[in-house]
Amino acid sequence: MRCEGRLTALSLPARPGILAIGEEVIAPGESGAADGKRMLALLSLKDAEDLSVAMERMFQPGSPEREQLLSGRAFIRYTRIDDANQRRKVIAALQDWMASSVYPPGA
Repeated sequence: MRCEGRLTALSLPARPGILAIGEEVIAPGESGAADGKRMLALLSLKDAEDLSVAMERMFQPGSPEREQLLSGRAFIRYTRIDDANQRRKVIAALQDWMASSVYPPGA
């Protein structure tokens, strides 16, 4: 879902899960890339005991995500995962995938 400011936090369940924050790098139909689909860059992943509280914290002054979320180009994806060990495993696997998918400068 597109991040619509602090109201986005109210739309998330007060349940444990994982938050993924992405930024739009190619808008739908822009430059013919990605078959006309939106392309997002994954910026961060959060393990949260309460998805709505975690999202609200990201809007607080001093939060590293605040400016990105308020830019109008941010998108939030989430999934509920009750088990803390499973959340940690998923986050670790996604972070490994992100690290192995980084393109070298100039590529």
